Amino acid sequence: MKNRLPILIEMRERHLPVVRKNAADSSKDATGTASASLAGTLEFLAVAYFVRDAEAEVLRRLLAEACEIRLSLFRRFDAGEPISVSYASQTAGSQLILNALAAADFKLADRVAALVGGRPEIEKEFDHPFSLALGYALKHLMLGESEQAAYAVARFVAQADKAPADRPYGQILQGILSDRESEVSFSLSKLEGGHKRLVISGRWKNTEHELVCLWGLGLWNLALRRGIRPSAKNSFIPGALLISGSAS
Repeated sequence: MKNRLPILIEMRERHLPVVRKNAADSSKDATGTASASLAGTLEFLAVAYFVRDAEAEVLRRLLAEACEIRLSLFRRFDAGEPISVSYASQTAGSQLILNALAAADFKLADRVAALVGGRPEIEKEFDHPFSLALGYALKHLMLGESEQAAYAVARFVAQADKAPADRPYGQILQGILSDRESEVSFSLSKLEGGHKRLVISGRWKNTEHELVCLWGLGLWNLALRRGIRPSAKNSFIPGALLISGSAS
């Protein structure tokens, strides 16, 4: 993707005004599809611009804007608009929390955590157990709900353990919950190999995650927020994007 980045950026920039216009048109955005498309474009450009220009604040600003758009879809769904259930699922919620953390916008991440989850009919219909467990683990950790977090993190660890590429995510969350810096550090480093596999033939192929591991970045920032100072090496998580500014 790095080799194709200039043309990919040009394509997204060319379509951005149209996507923004569609998202602002209630008739074209009745189900939230246009808003989701705009958020996806901003998420891609956030990472692409960082890789091109190495400006952390641009990535954070665009990721935060995309999060606000996706958060509005939850509110619109709850208000009774015909928003697609996928936009109000815990799959969407877990990714939204992680993107807010990757943007180092903790107030936004807290607002997301307070709003996502608690929609059992959608969760039963749409969410995979992995995404469901991840969403609640993040939600309860963010809200400081220790007992619920311990239960949710344990459920997520059981799900993450089923796939070697995802296993480090469970270990990172367990380390954050238990305040074990060594476990978080080891798992953030170990995550690089799994992420590389998911880039080659998994969920991250042909996405902005090929360039930056946003989930890992979000969790690293969460650890830093909680006073944990991981020492890890992961080429998919640039040190400039960490809230400490330390090198990875």
